[in-house]
Amino acid sequence: LPSVVGVVHQSEASRRLTPQLVQRLSQIEEPPCVGSDDANWQPIEGVPYRLLYENGELIPDQERRAMLTEWSELGRILVDLDAHHRLEDLARMMGFVDTVLWCVRPNEIDDASGK
Repeated sequence: LPSVVGVVHQSEASRRLTPQLVQRLSQIEEPPCVGSDDANWQPIEGVPYRLLYENGELIPDQERRAMLTEWSELGRILVDLDAHHRLEDLARMMGFVDTVLWCVRPNEIDDASGK
């Protein structure tokens, strides 16, 4: 089982997937920690959450690494991001994950593939 999972959303349509995944994981194992860019995240009891972007910028490397290191000792981590961030930011965050779930609806395939 991957300990760090990246969930990338091509559009807002798939945003509800992450809270549902967190709820299900909380039922079958320890709740995961969630780092996200979703300022509208609704807190889930027992689930550590950290906003990864402040003022439109990815939080500094040192803060991010400290958070991910601390959370890796607690269990599974979900990194939940919009696909439209700068490529460098996505690469930084996805470089830490074991598995990426890229959520794309059929009408978003061209946008997701860069066409």
